[in-house]
Amino acid sequence: MSNKFSGHIYSQNGSPIISFQIIDIGIYTNSRIIASTTDFKIYFEYKNNENLVFYNDVYLGKIINNTTIVDDTYQSLGRFNRNNINNENRFAIELNGKPALLFKNSDKKNYREAPQIALLVNLITQANEIELIWVTALSIFESIYFGFEFTS
Repeated sequence: MSNKFSGHIYSQNGSPIISFQIIDIGIYTNSRIIASTTDFKIYFEYKNNENLVFYNDVYLGKIINNTTIVDDTYQSLGRFNRNNINNENRFAIELNGKPALLFKNSDKKNYREAPQIALLVNLITQANEIELIWVTALSIFESIYFGFEFTS
């Protein structure tokens, strides 16, 4: 048995900037998310506490146990803890020793009214291309996976 949902993430002016589809499969939820813009496509496959991440059809790496980020060669790239939030409901991400903050998304009431992606992340300064891709991917995953829930 599987559930599917398609939607958009909106810009600050209300126009859709990211289209996505989430598919939950089985009793022990295995999820697949594809999110795309005119510039890039991100694909997530979430199963057994591992989240494989692909960017423009190239394997980027994975997130293990929702805390550890490894690259495509299984080298440690960073870490985060969604449960360690500050007073603004943000949690820290560390990529190659550089910090970023993401809003913890827990509003699963109505996805179509989810916060704009620009409000979800404070980007790290002096980030390289891979770090920016990871912050973007984590922001999109946070928005979609934790921002929508299938109900019966």
